[in-house]
Amino acid sequence: MDINENPLGYRFNPLIAVDAIRNLIRNKEDTAQVFRLLVALRGNTFARNFKRFEASPVGARVLANKEDLVDVLSDRAYLESLPKGSLSHALITFFDSCGISPQGLNDAAHEAGLNDQHFPEDLVRYAGRLRVQHDLWHVIGGYGCDGFGEVCNLAFSYPHSKNIGMMVLAIVGAHNYAKAFPGEPIRSAMWEGYQRGKRLIWLIGVDWEKLLPLPLEDVRKTLGVTDTPKRYMAAPRVIAASGTMAPIAA
Repeated sequence: MDINENPLGYRFNPLIAVDAIRNLIRNKEDTAQVFRLLVALRGNTFARNFKRFEASPVGARVLANKEDLVDVLSDRAYLESLPKGSLSHALITFFDSCGISPQGLNDAAHEAGLNDQHFPEDLVRYAGRLRVQHDLWHVIGGYGCDGFGEVCNLAFSYPHSKNIGMMVLAIVGAHNYAKAFPGEPIRSAMWEGYQRGKRLIWLIGVDWEKLLPLPLEDVRKTLGVTDTPKRYMAAPRVIAASGTMAPIAA
């Protein structure tokens, strides 16, 4: 099934969502299904968030100046030139420990068939910026790139994107981890992620370019992150056993 559609369309596609979930359960490494599900269940969230971003001071600047956050985060020399202890250096550590790159999510989306290159230029820039923020949210939230961390980060992200697909992935992932690791704080860690995300300023509209040189802890305080993911960190056995980027695990 094709996952391309009018980016500002409001139509849900539950049949595609169910098919994507079934495929993910069969093969938890199939990243394409993640994007199929997110597109199928985003409804009007993409349009609403874009309009809110476009109307914000940061969004107006980014779109007017044609700034590309993917390019900024792909500039390794620039990131390394920023102060030690900064958000930038924490992000480099995350990339290196996970074996990923800021371009990776965009590439995976395109490989999945999400061809947003035919969108208007502002939407292409916004879509790329939104995807690459995913790794920044991992860093400021304190969630690793293990599968369990991905579940918690999706719940952490939901209050900002309001894409129902994110919570579906988080809930299904938590359910499967809970079956695999009875007695561990799986569902409570996922719920903790959601509650922590709700307390923050709207992350999609953050001026990440301005925050990259600042100390990580100062960035967290600025955004409203005043705690650590205690329940997530209370399950080291699950973290160690879920060394995958997939948000659904058997």
